Amino acid sequence: MLKKTINSASYFISGVLFLIGGFLFIFKSNLVIQLFIYLLCLGILIDAGLQCIFILTKKKSKKEIIHALLQSIFDVSFAMLIYIYPNFIKGSLSIIFGLYLLVYAAIDVINYCIYKYNEIKGRLTIFLSAWVKIILSCFLMFHPTAKFRYVEIIFGIYFLCYGISQINSFISEVLPSKIKRKIRIPLPILIAAFIPKRLITLINELLEVDKKSDLLDVQKEKDSGNIDIEVILHLAKSGSAAFGHIEVAFEGKIYSYGNYDMHSRKLFDAIGDGVICIADRDKYIDYAIKNKKRYLVIFGLSLTEKEKETVRERIHKLVTESTKDYYPDLQLAEMAELPSGEYHDMSSEIYKYANGTFKKIIHGRRKKFFVLSTNCAGLVETILNGVGLDLLELNGILAPGSYYDYLNSEFLKKNSKVISRKVYTGK
Repeated sequence: MLKKTINSASYFISGVLFLIGGFLFIFKSNLVIQLFIYLLCLGILIDAGLQCIFILTKKKSKKEIIHALLQSIFDVSFAMLIYIYPNFIKGSLSIIFGLYLLVYAAIDVINYCIYKYNEIKGRLTIFLSAWVKIILSCFLMFHPTAKFRYVEIIFGIYFLCYGISQINSFISEVLPSKIKRKIRIPLPILIAAFIPKRLITLINELLEVDKKSDLLDVQKEKDSGNIDIEVILHLAKSGSAAFGHIEVAFEGKIYSYGNYDMHSRKLFDAIGDGVICIADRDKYIDYAIKNKKRYLVIFGLSLTEKEKETVRERIHKLVTESTKDYYPDLQLAEMAELPSGEYHDMSSEIYKYANGTFKKIIHGRRKKFFVLSTNCAGLVETILNGVGLDLLELNGILAPGSYYDYLNSEFLKKNSKVISRKVYTGK
């Protein structure tokens, strides 16, 4: 996940493999499923064998031996069940995919309620999307084995699209002048959501071995250009950044979107008024590391003068159109509109430690922050689209983990706007 280099041929090879996989899912699905079942059974049996070796070779407590024995018995039984009844896997995958769609439908329902309550345009599209997902979910989960063919086609289409995006990456490496815009199919949201947690573990493992690991602080050759804009990913073991938070730094300022108004937060802080935070870059980074105990992964991008002007225009539009000033509690206390005292909400601390100012959005889809829809990644997407970096939204959802995966892949390329990657841990 933090590799330093990548061969352009790997994009071509992975692209071809995904394309082949996509065609096989659509046209030779039985072969793919049989191979998958055989490999799954083999993997489970190997795990059972390792458990037996553990019992025979290690001096462990009686409790650990019983646990390992029960685990190996379960593994063998499960492998036999899959091998004898392959339809069990097919039906299970159909049900899992149906539940996956049902989760997305629930997100759409919440999103629709937010749009309706705040009279935001686009409600009809979200309403129809929710019903389509509910119908498809019920369709797949009713007689799931018989409906598995549709799941295979969906997997096949996703594999084909992902394969095409990998081939596109290969072409941009070999012929950088031929492809101006970088388009990438993101990871499924339920995978991307856990990338920040995995990164925390990986960084800690690297720090245990070498606190100055060059994998944590890398910049490309000097002729790659200057760093003109940065994308900052926050990592935390718990709290609001547990699944990541992402923002942009440009010309000495941080631009971040979130539910910074603590008084508007609902549903375990997942919903709130949409607020743009503007703060001094260096002071903000110092605050995030020292006060919030966060790890920061910062990607630096090199831009042309025209692209920098585009970014300026987009940021100006974001913070001036359909917004009003928002004052955190500490600032209101200084204005004698609240009792004087200590205020430790995040917006007050950013105001205090990083000269933070805030703009609350009063119209449009970002009027309400929703962690599974109009989240922090949306602002980054709006800005980066202006410099030719596009991450397609699947189901209208982008996650900070999706952006890490995208920017890290771009960084590992030779011909890319992403020219640096640094990790700040405070350790």
